[in-house]
Amino acid sequence: MEGRKCLGNRGITADMNVVTVEGLDRIYGSGRTRVEALMEVSFCLAPGELSVLVGASGSGKTTLLNMIAGFDHPTGGTVRVLDQEIGVMGETALALFRRQHLGFVFQALNLIPTLSATENVELPLTLLGIPRSARRVRVCELLECAGLRDRAAAMPGELSGGEQQRIAALRAVAARPKLLLMDEPTSCLDSSNTADLVGLLLDLNQGEKICMLLTTHDQRVTRAVPRSIRLVDGRIADGQD
Repeated sequence: MEGRKCLGNRGITADMNVVTVEGLDRIYGSGRTRVEALMEVSFCLAPGELSVLVGASGSGKTTLLNMIAGFDHPTGGTVRVLDQEIGVMGETALALFRRQHLGFVFQALNLIPTLSATENVELPLTLLGIPRSARRVRVCELLECAGLRDRAAAMPGELSGGEQQRIAALRAVAARPKLLLMDEPTSCLDSSNTADLVGLLLDLNQGEKICMLLTTHDQRVTRAVPRSIRLVDGRIADGQD
């Protein structure tokens, strides 16, 4: 990929686990319709750690990601992010917490079609009230890191699938969150675009010390990432890497 330039450490530090999941259960329905999506799930993510959640479809990967982000709530157990228990936070407090500390990339990406690549990446900074000049410096820095400086003015519909995925990732890290969550980021990408995205994530992880957790079926991603957490039928499998 052309034009990539690693970003420097922006002082993102913490002396606590970024994520602590303890005895997490998520059960839907009851009786004959009861589904045990997650059972007794426990693990931690340290500051700057890069990990993947792996497992078959229906194993609970997306459910777990949604629990960490606070989009869903536990039936039992706890999820703590930066020492805040997510399940007991009110919606207003949770929305502000996400805006300040957490980036999330959905499978659908959710880029705003009427905004350029620059404006999509800039959006979280605008919502935080960052001055325009500082926003543009940050966005230019990120586009340079991703090798997308020449696509700054392009609309989402003018970007390739790989470019859209990288823009979504840049938007998620623009405000320098402590935690980035991504759901199956390479599911629709070819080998070249997968390599570009993984390279970008490694650069951001190492340069900005952002803790990252990705769900994936993709062995190309699993091989590139230091730690794998395997889910089987809603439970953490023995022998996780």
